[in-house]
Amino acid sequence: MISILAGMRMDGYIRKFSEDPRKLCKEEVAYPLYLVNWTEAHDFKMRSWADSMFAGTEITPRTNPIYFNARNGVKVFRQTVGVSLMDAAPFLAGHFWAKRYGHEADGFSLPYVRILYFWNILLLLTGLYWLYLLARQFVSPAASVIALATLVGATQLPDLLYVFDHYQSVHLFFLHAGLLYFCHRFFYHPGYISGLCLGVIMGLIMTVRPVEFLLLPLPFLWMTGLRWSHIRVKLYHLIRNHWHYLVALLAFLTPVYIQLSYWWNSTNKAFVFNDQVLGIDTSFSKLIDVMVSADKGWIVYSPILGLMFLGLFFMRGKASRVTIALIYAFVAILYGVSFLVFWWNNGDNQHDFFLQSYVFLFLPFCMLVEFSLKKWLPGLSLALVILVFSAVNLWRLSDHLSPRSLWNTDNKNIDYLMATFLQDSVSEQKLKYLDVHLSLDENIAMDSIWLKRNREVCLNATDQYIRRFDAKINNGEAYFRFSVMARSEMPETDSWKYAQMIISFYRGGKNISNEVLRVPRYLEAGKWKRVWIDAKVPQGADRLAISIWNGDSKSELCFKEMSLASFSETLPGKN
Repeated sequence: MISILAGMRMDGYIRKFSEDPRKLCKEEVAYPLYLVNWTEAHDFKMRSWADSMFAGTEITPRTNPIYFNARNGVKVFRQTVGVSLMDAAPFLAGHFWAKRYGHEADGFSLPYVRILYFWNILLLLTGLYWLYLLARQFVSPAASVIALATLVGATQLPDLLYVFDHYQSVHLFFLHAGLLYFCHRFFYHPGYISGLCLGVIMGLIMTVRPVEFLLLPLPFLWMTGLRWSHIRVKLYHLIRNHWHYLVALLAFLTPVYIQLSYWWNSTNKAFVFNDQVLGIDTSFSKLIDVMVSADKGWIVYSPILGLMFLGLFFMRGKASRVTIALIYAFVAILYGVSFLVFWWNNGDNQHDFFLQSYVFLFLPFCMLVEFSLKKWLPGLSLALVILVFSAVNLWRLSDHLSPRSLWNTDNKNIDYLMATFLQDSVSEQKLKYLDVHLSLDENIAMDSIWLKRNREVCLNATDQYIRRFDAKINNGEAYFRFSVMARSEMPETDSWKYAQMIISFYRGGKNISNEVLRVPRYLEAGKWKRVWIDAKVPQGADRLAISIWNGDSKSELCFKEMSLASFSETLPGKN
């Protein structure tokens, strides 16, 4: 029912743009151009296709992601050979549908988008079904259904129904669920079919997200416990079924070979791969971000993962023999997103860690549910926790799908999240928490005025900076306010290019702190508006500087009545 309703919603959304499907052409929707070499190559001519698609428009490679990727090839599409192999059939169906009923057969028109959307929903449902079949090998039907309902209701999994925002993640969820199911099936029912399926899934995982090479040992760890007898059984299984393992290996190498061939044949043609490298980041800051960051930390956005992880301590009986494999998969994925930097294919995406962890911790969670069903107090406690997490997740999901989403935005911090939690609107003062940690009302008495300029100054594509002002800080100042009147006829829409008001603090000539306010976020087209940024003086700071930068934007932004003032204590009015 959720899938049908989401499909109807998306279908209605798509219809609004049926006259101009290019509006839906984001990077996540576009297909790799190499796929057309297997279909109707004459409809797509690589660079000439990109040029012709945007002929007669003001679009340049720097203003449109599709044109940028297809024409210049500085950065590859997130979709890779793995995605193309999985989606070749629906892509062809959309292609023939478009030709049959008079739509543009360009890979972007309505038939393609509609078929691909419902195809991805089918992948999600299949992944859930595989997880259910796996759980039934270890727990009762009741525990399996409850765990599956929790997976749908209390996690970020429903986000994937909005597939064009999480295109790669849909495929990863499907593939990881299939990986666990066929690992188990291949162990108990080894054969050419199960070996073929296991190998193909492993190969597709590698070509969808190359960091997944960390999961290659998983089939060998499955059903291998800490006992020597388990290891002997696994070795015997490998020797006796060596032909089936060989089939799995060949099936695995097939999509990998296709990917490597594409790399080789596409060099200096459609794409450039000189910066698509694997690196290692030894800093633990990324690991901390994965856990608790306001942007994507799982403790903030998916606390149910903590409960699912707790299930590892309830792995008993036959389930204990898969504990090592599941812990390895969880740690490997956590390591991959925290320390491996694979710029190609967004390989260090923290969001994928959630979705993969749901799969690898699903069976432990089933064991926790099975244990709780046998005793009323743990069962009641678990039910209350699941209901609370599901209710909060329902609000988060409704906010995510809302046109005025509060949480689905960049540069979040804990102050902003706390100010908007369970809310359906946000005041301008609370909106400032997207940029700063201190947001005070306008009517606060200042102790002293440090700067006052009334003349109007405009920034544009040529003039990017307003002259910097710096001064020595006395001992009595605790806070500063940098205030201007600002106006723009057409405010910048790209948040990465927002003009910024900046207060910088220094100690002994070294920059120790910066506060940045992105001005266009608070403006209405053609209207003058007072905008200000407040900052607390860091301990030991001896100088400050204020400046305004246009963020490389070409949109003109004008300022007047600029002032800098200080005050010694926080007065009433903090939001």
